[in-house]
Amino acid sequence: MSIRRLLPTALFLLALAAPVAQADRIGTGLATCTPGAGASCAGVVAHGALLMHADLHGISLKGARMHLANLYAANLRGADLRGAHLHGATLHRANLREADLRGAKLHGALMHFADLRKADLRGAKLVGASLIGANLRGAKLGGKRKGAHAKGVRQSTPILWCGTACAGADLTSADLTNADLTGVDLTNAKLTSANLTRANLTNAILSGADITNANFAYTDLTGVISGGMIGMPIGSVGSGSTVMSGYFVGPGANLAGVDLTGANFMNVNLTGANLSNANVTGTNFSGAILTGAVLSGANLAGLDLTGLNLASANLTGANLSSANLNSAYLAQANLTNANLTNANLTFAFLVEANLTGATTTGWITTQATWLTTTCPNGTVQNTPC
Repeated sequence: MSIRRLLPTALFLLALAAPVAQADRIGTGLATCTPGAGASCAGVVAHGALLMHADLHGISLKGARMHLANLYAANLRGADLRGAHLHGATLHRANLREADLRGAKLHGALMHFADLRKADLRGAKLVGASLIGANLRGAKLGGKRKGAHAKGVRQSTPILWCGTACAGADLTSADLTNADLTGVDLTNAKLTSANLTRANLTNAILSGADITNANFAYTDLTGVISGGMIGMPIGSVGSGSTVMSGYFVGPGANLAGVDLTGANFMNVNLTGANLSNANVTGTNFSGAILTGAVLSGANLAGLDLTGLNLASANLTGANLSSANLNSAYLAQANLTNANLTNANLTFAFLVEANLTGATTTGWITTQATWLTTTCPNGTVQNTPC
């Protein structure tokens, strides 16, 4: 096990055994101070400072450099931590309620069960920060705030990267406008009334999350793993998405391997959606848009896919036996090894489609359009395969 992984436990035990003596001065050179409630310690350099359980409410640590500082269970309510360097700091169970953390450098900080209610984290750098069980109700993690740019603090969009460490986090009413939440694991997180307008949730995990009254307007939901989500958001969702049975459904949706038996996708835009290996038995795709969708290995047997736009769709190994693909638009679609037994492709548009290895016993291709189409035997033809 790495020293880094053992550090939180070691610091935790140290915190219990040796609460800080608050009269001790911290810092080096001319920048020293006596930490305490309301103290002015701006710019102090105190790497590795031990301030466990300290009452530091209202303290100014603006621009302070405190890499690896131990602030376990410290009371930092209302503290000014703008631009503070807290790389790798321990803030387990710290009270950071209403603290100003704009532009703070919290790379790799350990913030398990920290109280960050109504804290201002705009512009803060949270790459690698661990927020297991943290309470971020009403916290601000969005982009720039008009008229609130602090001198010397760059108000850039925050990057909240915490691997599995955001699972179960309480983000009720959190302001996540424009936040970069790429790949963040928010499994079972509380997002009730959270504002995620224009946030980037690409490949994030929201399985089991409570999204009641959350705002996902213009949010990038590409590749989001959902399912089991609780409640319904307010207003529009993403760019043409919706929530169905606890899943985000729409352009770029990740529905891989999901049981979608009997789902109603009538007129739903599923451009670029991933439905690989999904069970879509009895699903209604009438009027749906599936351009560039991934349907590899999906069971589409017997479905009515009449007139669907499947341009550039990946149907590798898909089961399309007895499916109705009358007038379907399959330009540049990948049908490699697909099962097209008894499928109806009358009037289908198969320009540049790839049918290599496809099973076509009993298929119907009356008046289908062929042009540089790769046939099941691998030959490229402008005539019926």
